Amino acid sequence: MTSCFVQVRCKCVSFCRNLIINHGRESPFSKEVVSFFKPRRHDTDETVRVEVVLCIRGIVMKDIQLVSDELLDFLKERVLDKKVSQCAPHFNFLINMLKP
Repeated sequence: MTSCFVQVRCKCVSFCRNLIINHGRESPFSKEVVSFFKPRRHDTDETVRVEVVLCIRGIVMKDIQLVSDELLDFLKERVLDKKVSQCAPHFNFLINMLKP
């Protein structure tokens, strides 16, 4: 795939963040967005996988109540990924935010 396709997938992921923030966690749009994230979290391109993490981070920053357990499971998978070095600053932010 070319970088253009990567950019399109990244834009779609960032648009999904706006859908969840603007329509809420329980809307049909948000539920469909979560199903869109499933293939993107295992995307062949690392940039797209990082964009998924950034998207979830953006949702958490706006309102943590908007983040479903399934989205948090996506983050958990990324933390366990061996190529997590690019995402480390974003995970540190989330860890610090979620500390009691």
